[in-house]
Amino acid sequence: MPQQRHDKETFENEIRAGRSERYFEYLSNTYGPAFRTGSIQAVATFRELLRQILALGNERSTLLFAERFFPMLPQTAKRKIFSEFLSELERIKGRSHADNVKWREGLLKPPTSSS
Repeated sequence: MPQQRHDKETFENEIRAGRSERYFEYLSNTYGPAFRTGSIQAVATFRELLRQILALGNERSTLLFAERFFPMLPQTAKRKIFSEFLSELERIKGRSHADNVKWREGLLKPPTSSS
């Protein structure tokens, strides 16, 4: 059976629709072992993935991501990320709808490299 190719747009559409299971399986295979280490890079990757999924705006996908991957992290990483998440949530609530739309668009852009 040929392996299905998924591009960024396909994954984004699946996340927005609340059908993120295939993408999360990919993430589990790619990042699962790293998340368990709790390294600075693993925590930064987890945080960025969570922010991007949150930016796509599907509550079900966000909750599925947290339920699946948050338990993989060591306790100290969990505390730090949860604290940052609550702070981010308060900032979201404090911004206007237009500002939140701009924020989401910025999260979905690929990161720029610093030279």
